[in-house]
Amino acid sequence: MKQLEKMIREELLHVPDKVCVSLFIPPGSSKEKCDTIKELVVQASNLLRDIYTASELEDFLRPLASITKREAESFDSSIALFRSKNSFKILGIPISVDAQVFVSNHFNVKPLLEWLQEEQEYFCIEFSRGHIEFFRGDINGFKSVEGLEGEASPEKLDALVSQHSSDNEEAVTFVAGNTEIAQKFLQQSKLKNLNKSVVDRSLYAGDYNKLWQTLTDRVRRSGVLKIEKSLMEYNVALMNGRAESDVEAIIKAAKEGKIKKLIISSEDKLWGRFDAYKNQVNRINQQINYEDDDLLDSISEKVMDCGGEVVVANRKQLPKDKILLAIMKAA
Repeated sequence: MKQLEKMIREELLHVPDKVCVSLFIPPGSSKEKCDTIKELVVQASNLLRDIYTASELEDFLRPLASITKREAESFDSSIALFRSKNSFKILGIPISVDAQVFVSNHFNVKPLLEWLQEEQEYFCIEFSRGHIEFFRGDINGFKSVEGLEGEASPEKLDALVSQHSSDNEEAVTFVAGNTEIAQKFLQQSKLKNLNKSVVDRSLYAGDYNKLWQTLTDRVRRSGVLKIEKSLMEYNVALMNGRAESDVEAIIKAAKEGKIKKLIISSEDKLWGRFDAYKNQVNRINQQINYEDDDLLDSISEKVMDCGGEVVVANRKQLPKDKILLAIMKAA
């Protein structure tokens, strides 16, 4: 399991505290980030005034309001802040996010799901005459894991990939360097997720930062393909009566653990409030207090909790006037 997914599942999905605040801060200078944090803390404060005294509210929000310029400067891109009664977490997010504040009975993780979608781990085997270099990479960085002198059999290199994969599913593996040697490996390797296109040394000329950027761009393009494949899967499921786009029906199916895959819009929010007495969700236009929830996030968390998959898509990629789609598990 990816470290990010593990952290989301273990540290953010199951928080026993009744009030959780999630802040998302876009890229910018340290001053801009700190100013944004202050603005979002004020918004959070306004949503929490009915349940905390002034002193309690100040204590609760202090870890968020106390982020310094030096701390903000240590994160190159976006920042996520999570605060509940018994926890505080700050994360650097290597994707762009909008400035957002969420106050609810759970943390909002939808922006992290976008990151998770792009955070795919991959390997690269670079071939040169007399030497093989084995790299591990993702959108956060690229580093050499092992160097092998001389030649190595395809079986040994396949085993190296399996050995270093952190997921149960084999990571995508790229090959680079000497095209002739790399092609021989491609013909004999048994790896399931082996990219068949060789990155010729002339494309990066020994500049491993450039090689990392090239491979990361390929992985990001595969993320787009994942969305397209998910939408095709939805269309097939729709023809077979195993798909749903009605919000109320999807909420019910999520509660019952019946959703195999959920596709949600990255730009939209679906505000609502759960009425426990009537066992129904009342839709609203905007968040008024901490009991109001972004249902897209809540449904996503429920689907993940029941073993389903969540795919975050651009609104333009979804059918007109739809912000979430569900593919049901086989009966």
